[in-house]
Amino acid sequence: MKSHIYKLLLPSALLLLASACLNAAPSPATENLEKQYLQAVQLLEQGGDQNLQEAIQKLREASDAGLPEAANRLGYCLEKGIGVPANPSVAREYFKKAADSGFAKAQFNYGLFLLKGTGGDKDPASGLDYLEKASQQGFSEADRILADLYFEGTKDVPKNPAKSFEHFMALAKTGDPDAQNYIATMYSYGIGTKLNRKEAVGWLFKAANQGHSKAQAALGEFYQYASGGLPRDLVESIKFYMLSAKQGDVLGEKGMEQMLASATPENIAEATNRVEEFEKKHQPPASRNP
Repeated sequence: MKSHIYKLLLPSALLLLASACLNAAPSPATENLEKQYLQAVQLLEQGGDQNLQEAIQKLREASDAGLPEAANRLGYCLEKGIGVPANPSVAREYFKKAADSGFAKAQFNYGLFLLKGTGGDKDPASGLDYLEKASQQGFSEADRILADLYFEGTKDVPKNPAKSFEHFMALAKTGDPDAQNYIATMYSYGIGTKLNRKEAVGWLFKAANQGHSKAQAALGEFYQYASGGLPRDLVESIKFYMLSAKQGDVLGEKGMEQMLASATPENIAEATNRVEEFEKKHQPPASRNP
């Protein structure tokens, strides 16, 4: 009986699967538009007046046909004056067109235009809304801008520590060392979240292991004063201060000077060895260290 049922179900299942595949496959028209877009990008990269003019024409055609990537790239060219006279107001229109199609990079670009009033009236509330849409699609640069804006605050964007923490956390989870350091700072002082120095330590290690000098200086301090659940460890403190100071970080330099004043030659030698081991194990500095 079961075998008979399976025989009846199988053709229907295959038809559904085939239908899904057909619906998922891009149409020939879409593939042609994408090819045209890629050709335009290559022409832009090659440069030269003729190539740039041809690229702009291809972008216009692809944008008019509904390809959001093309509209966004054309907006960028109009913003910067690449292959066409700079025209921020028209660039803004193309960014909006692509943004309203759900293209994350265009949502980011259009959001910035609205925040700054580029090419038209300033509209901070709508600008933030578009940046949030880009963030929700995983566009990390939107998280970076939003995190900074809400952390510092401006005349148009009030401080919002909780929102800042949310966006820094989204960035931190992607492995961004600057965001990891900010998250550690916010946990350390209870900014936008509950104070939790043990949680801060975990994020400091993530950033420090990527060469973030400020996170390294903070770990030097945490080991120096046995904070955040870390034991008091003078050698580890000197090590992290040394790592930070080697990058020219002021806090690292001050901390190292303070620790070396009371350290024994054995402490210093061991800390120096640990610095060498750390540098062999971990990647060189790769952050902005704002």
